[in-house]
Amino acid sequence: MKNLPFLIISFLSVVLSYSQLFPINKYNKTNSVIKYNHGKLGLMNDKHNWIIKPLYDDLGNTNLYRYDNLNFFDSKGFIVASKNGKYGLINEKEEIKIPFTFKSLKSFDKDENAIASIIDIVSNQEKFGVINRFGDWIIKPIYENIVSCSEDKIFDKKGYLLVKNNDKYGFIDTKNVVKIPFLFDDLSNFDSKGYAIAFTIRKTIEAPDLINMNVMCVSSINRCGIIDRKGNWVVPAIYDDITADSKMAIFDSKGFLKVRLGQNQGFVNRKGKLLTNFDDQSTCHNFVNNMKISFLFDSITDSNIINCGYGIIDRKRNWVVPPVYDEIENYDGFLVDNELCDSLGFLLVKKNNKWGFIDLKNEIKVPLVFDELTYFDIHHHSIARLKDSIYDSESKKYIEVYNSGIIDRKGKWVLKPEYEIILPYRDSIGVDNSFSDPKGYIMVRKNNKWGFLNKAFIVKVPLIFDKLYEFDNKDYACACINKDKSYYGKKCGFINRNGEWIIEPIFNELRPFNPIGFASAILNERQGYINRQGEFIFEPN
Repeated sequence: MKNLPFLIISFLSVVLSYSQLFPINKYNKTNSVIKYNHGKLGLMNDKHNWIIKPLYDDLGNTNLYRYDNLNFFDSKGFIVASKNGKYGLINEKEEIKIPFTFKSLKSFDKDENAIASIIDIVSNQEKFGVINRFGDWIIKPIYENIVSCSEDKIFDKKGYLLVKNNDKYGFIDTKNVVKIPFLFDDLSNFDSKGYAIAFTIRKTIEAPDLINMNVMCVSSINRCGIIDRKGNWVVPAIYDDITADSKMAIFDSKGFLKVRLGQNQGFVNRKGKLLTNFDDQSTCHNFVNNMKISFLFDSITDSNIINCGYGIIDRKRNWVVPPVYDEIENYDGFLVDNELCDSLGFLLVKKNNKWGFIDLKNEIKVPLVFDELTYFDIHHHSIARLKDSIYDSESKKYIEVYNSGIIDRKGKWVLKPEYEIILPYRDSIGVDNSFSDPKGYIMVRKNNKWGFLNKAFIVKVPLIFDKLYEFDNKDYACACINKDKSYYGKKCGFINRNGEWIIEPIFNELRPFNPIGFASAILNERQGYINRQGEFIFEPN
């Protein structure tokens, strides 16, 4: 339990105090982070000086799950802040631009509008509206909820705004004129073609209540369909679920939309016409380039499903790749979203519990011989794993172990499978288009010890560490060793790319540096923050 306080403090430090490095604009003259001080938030620069004093309950719309700020200050040099439970707007000189009068306040969008809320005196409920830069209401606070069109626009391109009133959703315009009546139990914003997914609840009487014989059991069934900008049903609300093609378009490029009714799925067009019959096939994905992954039950008995498998079908429901595979892994990543294959047409499949690659002609590109396999990165490398059984002398049983290596596009080993784990590299925004970091280092584990290989797969940092993090942009990597496997036996510091200690391992717990050079550290059960010289910036407590 000694680690628990540190984990909580570290989590808050990373999420609240240590945001990612944001692009510098004229209002962000230095790299800066939001920092807690005695329960209050302020803004600190990379010289560890306060830009905005720690006097605020909230700053920059910070919360535990938000990482999407591009800058702390907006385009006019303002930042949202709160005091005593009320929100307002200040500038970098801490001058109040909009008084602290709001229950909540979002950052201003590109049109200089912001969603704000107050507590209604009559109902004692939170009510939402929209204000301008002067703090004046352009949409009065009378709504139960307001949903922005996007992260940087409140109103959409036609001036529509999605709001909730009397527990129902509809659309208003910039003058608060109702454009779509408040009829829907849930509603999406319109896509680029002017379509929105709408939900209604239909009540049905099912059966008598056997306990209270005079009362009927009433159930609520949520149904969904598609409406246009006039509020007309394009696809009637008769479906259990609708899967939009993307964030920008509900229908795909050919005008198809995947719908579900019960356990069955099919496709409709923009006129609501059913284009493919509902069936027992598990349609895993929308169509991509007129093809999609599908699942076939060839024959079913009372106790078994026989001759079933995944394949690829076209829009005419012809099998492009026959349904003979245990799994087909949709390509999703490496700078491309939701493709069937990678850029060279390789499709990751599993058959007889072994993974390999085929193409859309069902020709084998990499033999199906691997127990685990990833899609290829930009260097045409794939992490492959083989399963083996070894005898464990302690338990006196055979146990399964995995050996990891790297293969090329021909299925040849470029790094033999001699490691327990090969950890794919992820950059600061989570992109993993390369298994190695920008300088070619790959993190690996062998015999429960971590280290780094270089791009030639030669050990560059010895595999001696019990815990290890990626190198940051200053070539510091947080590392820990534990001689006696106890809490006090663990010693953490920072190493360079040669595996040499540049901050000696004296800390019981340590986290990587944030963008302005703070690292959360515990020494002898006292927690504080160190700089890149290993010195405590704030005295540990």
